[in-house]
Amino acid sequence: MAVLPDYGNKIWNTNFFLKLIAILLYIIFLFYAISAQSDIFSIAIATITLLVILLLFFPFKIETNRSFMIFLLLILLIGTLLRLWLAYAYFGNFDMNSYSTVSEIVLSGQNVYNTTPYYNYSPIWFNLLGSLRIISDSLPISFHFAVRGFLTIIDIFTLILLLIIGISEGLTKNGLIRLSLLFYLNPISYLITGYHGQFENLALFFIVLGLFFFFKMKNGNTIFKYLSWLSFSAGLIVKHNTLIMAITGITNIFKKGRYIAFFFFITVVLFLLSFIYYWIGGSQGIISHVFMYGGISGIYGVTSFIKFPALKYIFVAGLLVYPLIIQNRDIVDQLLLGSLFFLTFTTGIGIQYFVLPVVFGALRPSNWFLLYTFITSIVIIGAVENLDLFGFSFFSFNAVWICALFWFIFTHFKIVGFFNFSSLIKT
Repeated sequence: MAVLPDYGNKIWNTNFFLKLIAILLYIIFLFYAISAQSDIFSIAIATITLLVILLLFFPFKIETNRSFMIFLLLILLIGTLLRLWLAYAYFGNFDMNSYSTVSEIVLSGQNVYNTTPYYNYSPIWFNLLGSLRIISDSLPISFHFAVRGFLTIIDIFTLILLLIIGISEGLTKNGLIRLSLLFYLNPISYLITGYHGQFENLALFFIVLGLFFFFKMKNGNTIFKYLSWLSFSAGLIVKHNTLIMAITGITNIFKKGRYIAFFFFITVVLFLLSFIYYWIGGSQGIISHVFMYGGISGIYGVTSFIKFPALKYIFVAGLLVYPLIIQNRDIVDQLLLGSLFFLTFTTGIGIQYFVLPVVFGALRPSNWFLLYTFITSIVIIGAVENLDLFGFSFFSFNAVWICALFWFIFTHFKIVGFFNFSSLIKT
């Protein structure tokens, strides 16, 4: 049973009423989509998402071990089928075209960084794309299904790690079920993995793996310290928008300033070394399309109203400094705050960035997280980069930013009040 601070019946009733208003708003959007005779598969996904949101807003309680296992397996089954259904029914967006091109470049033996400007990441992902192309060509499955099927497997492993961490934190069976719902049945997660196919979830898997080893460190085994560091480093190497999370992990592992600086330096060196094989002939592409890439600016957050070229470098400096400011907080809180700091102050955006706080929000659930999930789900469903469903384009990307901004402020300053939406970590 959830353990909630006593804010009084008036506050509880108000929160309940606000959730009903949100559900009604979603139903209106869904009605517009149906009336416009939109794609039937997209309407089905939007309808299922409504049922998922209802479940997240008003979670059930379990009483026995048997019911716990049944509900956990149902969450796993439904979440997996949703991702695979999206992977099968939709080709995806422009990123999938890029992935297809990149996989062909890899198999032809060319240097990706010297051949296409549409690849902005380390070599790890394009080598995986090459392997997935071989698999899809060998089996009767499409390439886009192979990519998102692989990412679905990654989500499953992340869920397993989150459940182990939840158990170590003393979550009850109800708490573990809620954790599973908030991560694996989170619409942000299954829409990005199943439709978009972006691979933030692969980087996040390594961050969560680093967190898992961090908790194992407490048993006094030194090997887990270095496994944790390597896992956080791998997260950064896979996708460098996890920089603030890698720094947070390293800060917590090594504590003392000189050790933090040394191991972060080694992490950066490992990141740079991942490009060494492709540097000759691809250096200009690596510098221009990877190191200088910062997402799309002008449509989200601070760059919507501030046009200042140096802002990008101030933001990067903030990513380096902020983890040092919050060292006195619990590591999961730090990782959550880091992901929210990124979303609040980033000078460039991609719709896939919205998944970054989901794993940590699942470990530190609150109604701020529910509000973020609700608004972001609507934005993703209505976005041209995803389902592009008519009727769901009411909110702009900045609706997500405003929600992330307030979630960050209330969490950083530990503000308790009318809309504080208490933590449910011991549910």
